Amino acid sequence: MRAFGISILLTFPCALILGGCVGDDQGSASDSAASASTSDGSSSTGATSDTTEGTSDGTSGTTGTTGTTAGTSVGTTAGTSEGTSEGTSEGTSEGTTEGTTGGELCDPEEGVSFAFQLLPESEDFEDFEVDYLCTVVEVSPSKGGGVALEMSCTDGDELVAPNPILEVKAEPATELVAFAKGMDVRLVYGEVHPWWTERWVRIEALGSGDILLAGVNGSSLSPNDKTDVFAPYAVSFTDGVCAAMDVGCGDQQRLQMNFVGEGGEWQLLDDSFDIIAGDPGLSTWIDEATAYVGMIDCSDTPQRWFTLGMVFDGQE
Repeated sequence: MRAFGISILLTFPCALILGGCVGDDQGSASDSAASASTSDGSSSTGATSDTTEGTSDGTSGTTGTTGTTAGTSVGTTAGTSEGTSEGTSEGTSEGTTEGTTGGELCDPEEGVSFAFQLLPESEDFEDFEVDYLCTVVEVSPSKGGGVALEMSCTDGDELVAPNPILEVKAEPATELVAFAKGMDVRLVYGEVHPWWTERWVRIEALGSGDILLAGVNGSSLSPNDKTDVFAPYAVSFTDGVCAAMDVGCGDQQRLQMNFVGEGGEWQLLDDSFDIIAGDPGLSTWIDEATAYVGMIDCSDTPQRWFTLGMVFDGQE
């Protein structure tokens, strides 16, 4: 698994930290298995998609159900092969494959990175998710580079102390210009710890529910299998687009990420950046979207890994 930019004490799969990997497949947001489940790591002969989809009710960025509905994905090898797409809605995606690992050599990587961390950091390695109502206190440069978003928050009737600070470090850089002092927002942030740390964050405007910032760093698009981090956008991945490469623990392929919303559809490859969904739109970082193909030769690493970020920052 490729290393990428990390903010304060960001933890990654054991291929980077613990020195090993297994064929644990934590799946995507639509996988019915929990994050600690395992996968047989089988290879795909065509382009397949896995989808996480949900809607935002204006004040909620979460969904409480996970389901699996079969869709159809079609890939082309020397003949024609069919794969299965699992997700929360039916859909069809197409890709071209060559051989059993599929795909062609894709565009060079762009050096994109997106890292985030809520401070103070939890030290007990317990799984958790917080859902706070907050007021922006300050946006300032962070000590480790990037930007720090300080908020005054309440958890129900209780004041959260000390003030939570979300540190974000991205390339291309963001200054979080949409966050102004005194703005009321809703903060959802969580972590799970199978054999590594997976985290997610969503900040939305209070009242409208408009997405201001969202990010995932984990083995699925919803690491806790319930929070719809990127709502109202349906986010899925397509494999079989890029040829797999040997990365030391097995053959790994770069994935294409698909975003579907009211304004249209957008496709971004692993390690790429674009502004989607309007003018101004949402700056979108695909720091990493990769998957092993076939057997994994190391222990304690998931089959897939996603590091994605979206920020509404007024860029065109």
